[in-house]
Amino acid sequence: ILAAGSGEALEQKLGEQSALLEHHAQLGETTRLLSIILFAILLVVMLVRRYKPAVMTNKVIGIAVSVLIIAPSIGAAWAVVETGHNGAKSSWCEVTKNCPNVKP
Repeated sequence: ILAAGSGEALEQKLGEQSALLEHHAQLGETTRLLSIILFAILLVVMLVRRYKPAVMTNKVIGIAVSVLIIAPSIGAAWAVVETGHNGAKSSWCEVTKNCPNVKP
């Protein structure tokens, strides 16, 4: 979330952007959204385990909670890796003069 905030500040400072930087900004927004969703799910699970521990003893609920945690965890991890990789490509693009084409 902090990285997305600093990226937005840089985006405003730069003004006009390349397609690669625009794609990186979109990936950053996706990463932030998935991270917030994952945090909210983990917070709810933590509060339920703390204040209603009997609910978590049900096997079906345990499986459902596991899936609810694993799915956004995988999504958030993918988004972080993809955003970081795309940011590195856009950083080195000018140095290497090997700028990839980005599909809108």
